[in-house]
Amino acid sequence: MENEHAAGAAPAGRGVANASAALAAQAGRVRVTVGLGSCGIAAGAKDVYAALCQELAASDVDVVGVGCMGLCYAEPVVGVSRPNGESRYFGSVDVRQAAEIARFARDCGSAPAGELDMQEAFEGQVRLVMDESGCIDPHALEEFRALGGYKALEKALSLSPDDVVDLVEASGLRGRGGAGFPTGAKWRQCAQAVEALKAAGDDAFSFVVMNGDEGDPGAYMNRSLLESNPHRVLEGVVIAAYAVRARRAYLFVRSEYPLACRTLEEAVAQLYAAGLLGEHVFGSDFSLDVRVVRGAGAYLNGEETALLRVLEDGVCRPRKRPPYPAEKGLKGRPTCVNNVETLASVPFVVARGSQAFRSTGTPTCPGTKLFSVVGDVERCGLVEVPLGTSIGALASKIGRAGEFKAVQIGGPSGGLLPASVADAPIDYESLVELGAIMGSGGFVVVGHDQCVVDMALYFMRFSRDEACGQCRSCLAHADRCIEILEALTQGSAGEGQVEELREAAQAIAKSALCGLCKSSANVVLSALRYFPEEFAAHVRGECPGLVCRDLVSYEIDQVRCQGERCCLLTCPGNAIKGRFGKPGNIVGRLCQKCGMCAVSCPYDAVRKVTPAR
Repeated sequence: MENEHAAGAAPAGRGVANASAALAAQAGRVRVTVGLGSCGIAAGAKDVYAALCQELAASDVDVVGVGCMGLCYAEPVVGVSRPNGESRYFGSVDVRQAAEIARFARDCGSAPAGELDMQEAFEGQVRLVMDESGCIDPHALEEFRALGGYKALEKALSLSPDDVVDLVEASGLRGRGGAGFPTGAKWRQCAQAVEALKAAGDDAFSFVVMNGDEGDPGAYMNRSLLESNPHRVLEGVVIAAYAVRARRAYLFVRSEYPLACRTLEEAVAQLYAAGLLGEHVFGSDFSLDVRVVRGAGAYLNGEETALLRVLEDGVCRPRKRPPYPAEKGLKGRPTCVNNVETLASVPFVVARGSQAFRSTGTPTCPGTKLFSVVGDVERCGLVEVPLGTSIGALASKIGRAGEFKAVQIGGPSGGLLPASVADAPIDYESLVELGAIMGSGGFVVVGHDQCVVDMALYFMRFSRDEACGQCRSCLAHADRCIEILEALTQGSAGEGQVEELREAAQAIAKSALCGLCKSSANVVLSALRYFPEEFAAHVRGECPGLVCRDLVSYEIDQVRCQGERCCLLTCPGNAIKGRFGKPGNIVGRLCQKCGMCAVSCPYDAVRKVTPAR
C-alpha cells in the first residue's frame, strides 16, 4: 500500500500552469512557452520555438524558452498562458502545429489537437523542488524573483547561521544523492568544525561544494534542475554557505551537460551583476565567491572525497573516511558537500518552515524526491513524488508501465527489485532492507522481455570500468563477478559458479575503499536474492528473457510466414532459405542472431526461442 502519510495533504507548489499564468498576468500579455531543455531540444523543440517566434513576431504575445517540466514523453511541450489565469499545454508539437498554436494564442483560432490534461499528467506528484521548472525562463533572473525567488535567502540572512542550521535540521531534510545522511547534521558538523578552528586562533572558514556530477545510467535529475531552474539551486547554495560559514562555493557539474553548464554559468554571472554574490550579499555582512567547475565526467566523481580530490589536483581518487569532509575536506578546510537536489530543497524549507516540509513524505523521510522514470514505461520523464510513495505507484500509476518483471533503482549502486515488492514504500531504510539504495533517483522499469543476468552484467561492467583502481581486491572480485556473469550469458557456467558469484559480490562489499564501489555489489546480490530461477535457467543454457545471444535462436513460424521473403533482404548472413511464396527457414550455423529478420517481418512470423537450437 502507498504510505498514508505520503498520500495525505501536502504543501504543493503553485503548479506549472499557475506559475506561468502568474507571469503572464504580471506582464499583462499572453505568454507562449516552449520547453528547451535537453529532452525538448532532442525532440525538435528548437524548430518549434523558431516557428512560433516567426508566427508571433508582429503580435503582442511573448514567446519564451523555458526548461523541462518533466513530461519528457510529450516533448516538445508548448504552453499558452493568458493574463486572466488560463493556461493550456500541448504535447508532441511539430512545426505545423506551431502555426495553429500561434493562431490560438492570438485568439484567432480554436485550440489545436494534442492538448495535455495537466492534472492527469501530474497525478501522484507533489512539486516542491520543480515548482518553477518548465514555466520560467532559466536565463531570466527577474522571472525567478517575480515568483518569490531569493526571498528564502533574504529570510536566512535575517537569522543567525545557527538558526538556519536548526531550521534545516528540524525539517528532517536528508541528502538526495546517496544514502540519505541528514543535511542539518552535516551542516552542523561543518559549522562546529569552523568554530573549533576559530577557538584555536585560526582565520577559520569553510567551503561549500555542489555535487552535480550525475553519472548513473538513466538518471538526469540534476541536469534537468540546472537547465530549468539554476537560481533555485543557487539560492540553496548561498543559504548553505551562510549557515556553515563558507567564503567560497564550488559548483561541480559534469562537462557532458553543456546546456546545464552554460545555464548555470550565466546564472552566476547574473547574480554577481545584481550584487547578490560577492561582497555583502543582499547588503549583509556575509560575502561569498562562487565558481563553476566543469568535471571530466567520471562516475566516481560522485563520491564526495573523490570529487574534492579532483578540485584539488584533478585526480579522481576517493580517500578513506574519517576524517569526513565536513571536518577536514577541500584544502584541509571543513567542507560541506551537497547534491544538487538537496540544495534545491533548502529554499522551500527556509521560506515555508520545517513543519511545511514535514507535511509531505514520511516521518523519518520528509519531503519529496525526484526520479527519472525510464525503461519499459509509456511515460518516461522526470517526476517528483512524496517519499513513501510505493514502487508500484511510481512504475504503474505515474510511468504507466504494464506488467513488469523488476525495477532497477539507485543506479549501478542500487538493486534489482522484483514486481512482487511493488507495495513497498520508497524511502531510505525500506530500500536498504530490500537490498537497494535510493541513490540519486534513477528508476528503470524492467519488462519481462529483459534478462536480469544480462542487466547485472551490464551494471557490474560499468562499475568495474569506472572504478579508480586503488583497491586491487575490489577489482579482482569485480573481474571474477564479470567472468561468471559472462559465462552464464554464454551458457558455459556450472551450478557451483552461481554460489561463487555470490561470494565474490559479498567480497566487493567488504573490501572496497569507497561507498560507490562497496555498493556496486548490490545489483548482483539483489538479482541473486530475487531471481534465483533466472540464474538456474542460464546454468541450463536457457535465457527466459530471450536476450542472451548465445542462448537463443531464431525460427520462422511456418503458419504465419507468407513467403514474401522480406527477411531475406535484411539478413547479413544469408541464413534464410526457401522458395518465394512458401514459408522460409533459418539455417542456424549461418545465423548471426542480429534480429533484423524479426524487425523486418510484417507478419510477426519470426520468433526467438531458448535454448538455442
